[in-house]
Amino acid sequence: MSNLYRGFKVTPTNLKKRLISEPGIYRGTKFNVNQLEKSSKASSGTYRGVNWAA
Repeated sequence: MSNLYRGFKVTPTNLKKRLISEPGIYRGTKFNVNQLEKSSKASSGTYRGVNWAA
């Protein structure tokens, strides 16, 4: 059994594949998922002229 999704034939075996993060290029910048760091959350700032603090 297969389904059509946006013009592509999708079979149940294709649905069960696990996605693997691989190195790539995004908008001309090379990146590797393993080298990315988590962003820190902002604790204060200015939004549209109003100061805020969390």
